[in-house]
Amino acid sequence: MYNFNRIGSRKGSGSLKWTAMAAHNGNLAPEITPFSAADMEFKNAPEIIQAIKDFLDSDNGVLAYYGGYPAYYEAVVDWMARRHNWNIEPDWIVDMNGVLPSLYVALAAFTKPGDNVIIVSPVYDPFYGIVGNNDRNIVTSSLVFKDGKYQINFEDIERKAKDEKTTMIFICNPHNPVGRVWTKEELTRLARICIDNNVLIADDEAHHDLILPGYKHTCLASISEEIADHCVVFTAPSKGFNLAGMQNSSTIIKDPAMRKHYYDEVALGQEHYTVSPLGYRACEAAYRYGEKWLDELIEVIDNNRKFMTDYLAKNIPEIKVMPMEGTYLIWLDCRELGMKYDELEKFMKEKALLYLDEGHMFGPEGDGFERWNLACHVSVLEEALDRLKKAVDEWRKNK
Repeated sequence: MYNFNRIGSRKGSGSLKWTAMAAHNGNLAPEITPFSAADMEFKNAPEIIQAIKDFLDSDNGVLAYYGGYPAYYEAVVDWMARRHNWNIEPDWIVDMNGVLPSLYVALAAFTKPGDNVIIVSPVYDPFYGIVGNNDRNIVTSSLVFKDGKYQINFEDIERKAKDEKTTMIFICNPHNPVGRVWTKEELTRLARICIDNNVLIADDEAHHDLILPGYKHTCLASISEEIADHCVVFTAPSKGFNLAGMQNSSTIIKDPAMRKHYYDEVALGQEHYTVSPLGYRACEAAYRYGEKWLDELIEVIDNNRKFMTDYLAKNIPEIKVMPMEGTYLIWLDCRELGMKYDELEKFMKEKALLYLDEGHMFGPEGDGFERWNLACHVSVLEEALDRLKKAVDEWRKNK
């Protein structure tokens, strides 16, 4: 039904990842596409575009201060029930203008300076700044690669959770950058450790709409009432529907006392957390009318995953594809190239003309890895892989 065939340059459009690439090298050919920041090279679902146009053409289409409204909350509640099997109430939702500001508010509301916050690494790099730049102590628990996939080190987390200074854990569900979709059993075990040690769970589900075929997402708070009362859930249409620029997200808190505490913290800086009227309309339209578009998108991402996996296995076996269960971000193990992280970055940018997210951004466990965004047309992916093959072929000759 939908057109995922967009091929073209966004240079000069204000796109952050295109601007960053051009700042590094302004003389790149038009077909060179960055595969870094987590937004897509696809046009938005036409239903979302039409909803925005309809709002702007309506009598209410004034670009002023707005808040949530009944139809918006109905759409969010319905989406969480239909797509994620979690029945929530409208008053559990705190409107926010992004998952990262929401995580900051949670940190400020539920921890104090000097507290320990566990981060499961390698992980989305802003987590480190949110914690470390706000006088909290980063406590890292490294994922382990076992039986062909990344796994949570529960024993390590339990040891660190027992420290009385540890009051919060940040998790990505599904995980960015390694692409794991945590199972219900894994999440239940993690939650039990946190509940028993009074560690609040900050559950970042920004990518939860992007689950590949054969896998099932479990919203942490949907597992039990006890778990729901012990976590704060962060969701947004930004990743699944390519709406990051609309600055809309939902912080979902079941416990009334916790929710009030969160609201109180928001009120301290209310001017920083206002959601735009177009953000509300885009989110409502995505959840009401965008499901078929999302399903087709997931097919495109999965086909790109298969294409890259086959291409690398055949042409560049030194680079291994880590199992990808969710998101549109594929995690590549480049350690067989034998390069330090700065050498690898230079090789990718200057030899292969590839602009990726370097693995070391996500913690020391990411050294030697690259995160590659698959949300583009397959021909764009193939052209980039051909450049990578040429660069690696030359590397082989000279090593």
